[in-house]
Amino acid sequence: MTASADRSLKILSGGELQRAWVAFALVRSPEVLLLDEPTSHLDVRYQRELMQLLSELKEKGIAIIVAMHDISLAIAFADRVIGLDSGKIAFDRFADSENILEDLGESTAFEVIIFSDYRRKPCCSA
Repeated sequence: MTASADRSLKILSGGELQRAWVAFALVRSPEVLLLDEPTSHLDVRYQRELMQLLSELKEKGIAIIVAMHDISLAIAFADRVIGLDSGKIAFDRFADSENILEDLGESTAFEVIIFSDYRRKPCCSA
């Protein structure tokens, strides 16, 4: 993001803007970081970089809560995955659980909420 530091937000691409908002949030040194679709508009490389950064922040004690639809990223980087179907909890599993893919088959349309906390405890309840 350093290369874009002196550019107006109005001329940034969707992916650059998404990364700028995450950088803006991190400058505030949060204890909890709540992100809605942080990987949208990002190339695959930047999606993985962002998720890796969030993993590192989690290890430093920042609680990370992410809402996203990309189940593969959720499983790869989250401690806990909660799937919603029509606003109701369809499943609630630790991300290393083999049952997540089975749970996906039982749900129709769903949103994934990721709870990632360095203590491996829920950050909040839904």
